[in-house]
Amino acid sequence: MNKKTTILLHVASWLAILCAPLMYIDRSATFDVLRYLFFSMTPALLMVVFYSNYVWFVPKYYIPGNRTQFSIINICMVILLSVFLHLWMDFGHNVFPTPHRIPRKVDIIANHRALIFAIRDIFNMTIAAAMATMMRLAENWHRSELARQEAEKERT
Repeated sequence: MNKKTTILLHVASWLAILCAPLMYIDRSATFDVLRYLFFSMTPALLMVVFYSNYVWFVPKYYIPGNRTQFSIINICMVILLSVFLHLWMDFGHNVFPTPHRIPRKVDIIANHRALIFAIRDIFNMTIAAAMATMMRLAENWHRSELARQEAEKERT
C-alpha cells in the first residue's frame, strides 16, 4: 500500500469515528459545540490508543519481541483511560443534564450500568490497540515481501 492510500484510509476512518458523537447528542436540544466536544472524548481516546500503539508501542516493544512489556503498557493505558473516561462522563453528565433525567454520579462499583459502559470502553480500546498492531505488522510484512521480491528479481 502506498503512503497516499494509507493516509486516505486513516482520514476516512477517523472522520467516520469523529462523526459518531452526532448520533448520541440529545436531539431535543439545539446543536452545541461544547456538548459535541464532551461526547467526542471517547473517539479522541480511541485515537490516542490507536496512534500510541501504531506510532510508538508496536515498533518499540512488539516488533523487537518485548511482548510482555507491550502488553503491560497497553493494559495500564487502557485501564487508566477507561477510568478517566468515566470521570469525564460523570463531570459531563452534571454539566449537561438532560431535561428528562436526574443528574447522576457514575459509580462503577454501585452502578451496574457504569460497569457495562466500562467493559464496553475497555473492549473498544483493546480493539483499537489490536487494529494498530495488526496494521503496523501488515505494513512491515508488505515491505519485507516487496524487498524479497526485489531481491529475487535481481538474482535472476
